[in-house]
Amino acid sequence: MRITQQTSTLLRLQSRWLTALVGWLMFALPFLVGGLITLIMLAKVTTLQCDRSGANQVQCQLTSQQVFSQRVVPVAEGQLQDVRIETRTRDRDEFHRVVLTLDNQDIALSEAWLSDFVKQQQTVETINAFLKGEQSSLNLNWDDRREALTVGGVMTLIGCLGLFLPLLRVPIYSLRFDKQDDTLTRTRRSLLTTKTTTWALAQVQNAIVTEINDSDGSPYYQANVMLTTGETIPLWQHRAYRRDILERTTETIRQFLNLPDED
Repeated sequence: MRITQQTSTLLRLQSRWLTALVGWLMFALPFLVGGLITLIMLAKVTTLQCDRSGANQVQCQLTSQQVFSQRVVPVAEGQLQDVRIETRTRDRDEFHRVVLTLDNQDIALSEAWLSDFVKQQQTVETINAFLKGEQSSLNLNWDDRREALTVGGVMTLIGCLGLFLPLLRVPIYSLRFDKQDDTLTRTRRSLLTTKTTTWALAQVQNAIVTEINDSDGSPYYQANVMLTTGETIPLWQHRAYRRDILERTTETIRQFLNLPDED
């Protein structure tokens, strides 16, 4: 907590709520950014349109429509060299996609890698049958929007929840030491609720800093107001690694209430 007001009769402290949000933001932003990139880059509809003007005279056009852009690749006569299945392995599972080999580049018909090898093989056979046959036209479509919306939508949703839930759930704490009313008041305020607890100033026994070791043996610190009832009121809602900052706060409280120095 930071001191926001101090007079001879009033001492007010408030939690640093932005610090409490940092962890949430570090969790949420990768999901949000990754989800939006997935939706923008991978949500794509691809169309392969081929027309035959004569024997062995086939011209094609490959069109990829994304959210904000469209790419058209013309395939001139004789430029299409091969149609093949590209395979990669992930966690011992195989995934496949169809790739067109042109004179100077390989173009994947879909950005989605699918486990259904039979479906990919049928696509290759359909294109090869057209190239070798006498069919006048061929029109094939690949819609990657379902896979992209599933993955990207879930990631974006998690990211949005990670950004907005803290506004609902991360509370702002304030402490008010009031000598005129002889009260210590703690207020816990979130977007939806406010909870106030009040004690008599005479119940404040001390304000101390405690050192704690985590599972790795590294020290961190907590600052608490100790009450005669045995209750403790934390001054920090998260781990603190600067003891001097906490000690300045607890010293201010002790001086304000004329409490003995910390042992």
